[in-house]
Amino acid sequence: MVRPLLGVVLLVFGVFGGAAAPVSEPAPAPDQDTVVIRLPLQHGQLDVRVLLESICREVGIEPGPDFSKLDWRIDVGSRLGRLQLSFFDHVVPGAMTTEIRPGEVVVTIDRDAVAQRGQAVLDDIQGWLDEAFTADPDAERFGLFVASRDVALAPLEAIPPGTTRAVVLIHGLDDPGWLWRDLIPALEGEGHVILRFEYPDDQPIADSGDLLATGLRALRRAGLDTVSIVAHSMGGLISRDVLTRPAYYAGDGGGGEQYPAVARLIMLGTPNHGSAMARLRGISELGEVLSRWISGRRSWGDSLTDGAGEAGRDLLPDSDFLRRLNHRPHPSPTVYTIVAGRVSPVSPEEVDALIKRLDRITGAGTDNGDRVSSMLQSMVRGVGDGVVSIESARLNGIADVVTVEADHLSMIVNVFPSQRTPPAIPIVLERLRDG
Repeated sequence: MVRPLLGVVLLVFGVFGGAAAPVSEPAPAPDQDTVVIRLPLQHGQLDVRVLLESICREVGIEPGPDFSKLDWRIDVGSRLGRLQLSFFDHVVPGAMTTEIRPGEVVVTIDRDAVAQRGQAVLDDIQGWLDEAFTADPDAERFGLFVASRDVALAPLEAIPPGTTRAVVLIHGLDDPGWLWRDLIPALEGEGHVILRFEYPDDQPIADSGDLLATGLRALRRAGLDTVSIVAHSMGGLISRDVLTRPAYYAGDGGGGEQYPAVARLIMLGTPNHGSAMARLRGISELGEVLSRWISGRRSWGDSLTDGAGEAGRDLLPDSDFLRRLNHRPHPSPTVYTIVAGRVSPVSPEEVDALIKRLDRITGAGTDNGDRVSSMLQSMVRGVGDGVVSIESARLNGIADVVTVEADHLSMIVNVFPSQRTPPAIPIVLERLRDG
């Protein structure tokens, strides 16, 4: 239970900052199994490294010198900051609680409740820390990999002999690393061989298309003659680019001699006409960096090879990339399915405050401010998934468009622990059954 707590805490913390010294004190007798950690705030912000070091120390884990690399804060006065802290109460019920007080955050740890979870939990935490801090930065990270519920990424040599069909999963911009955790078991239950495409998602979308085309050629050489693609967000644009670019499929979804046929392309929350939220993408970038790093799949130097933000520019409405892409005809005989989310993520007042803050930070001109404001206000009216509007997801000539009541991530994954089935999963399974 403590391992997912630490992972979630790191994933959602995304504001840079320095360190502050905690004060740890035992609770008054007779409850000697409870410790209270008082973490001072700096200008209303909580230092993440100090928080995690304090928790590890109290549950019997040595944080180690590499924790000095953690250098972020959260604003506990904000709605997001309060949500971040609430993870303690929900992920480890009865073992840890947090309370925001003037000038400090108070973390209460019930050592007895932690101990009842057994030494296995502590071993699990220590193993997770070791993996996070000793990941091989030179390991191959990009391309196509075999995926399963047991092994996240395996080389293509792990494809079962005689396989001729597979499902390829392609994430979008700033994938948190756990996007497919609910879909993969569902696909396995239907007997699918599953592949994941990993790529430097900050680079130009066309460059990611080059990498995908290379991987698809490798699949054809490995004996696969047909694939279906399930793509989230920007992953749908990468797929469309490869399928329609003259240098690759050139509109022939049959693949020819070099490529496997693409029977279906299922796009989940894909901004086919761009997203104004791409202007605010720094928030999600921090979440992606943290999530991949703590999972051991990313080193601190990865940001240097992850691209220079060109993908964010390609995602803007009316970008050169989108104009070229949308000018090309749809491939044949590939069948497209579009899944779009509908949700009102914030209130109109929060949109107005966000626009004002954005103007102060970026100095955005009136035209840009009006465009972002219009996009956000449309999301509040429930016509988008919080990142991509339904209008942007649609494509002329594509009739198979399904709208689900979910936001950009929750359409395909349970962001919080839950037994619900993300609404896009039954749609994906049904379309794949149809061939």
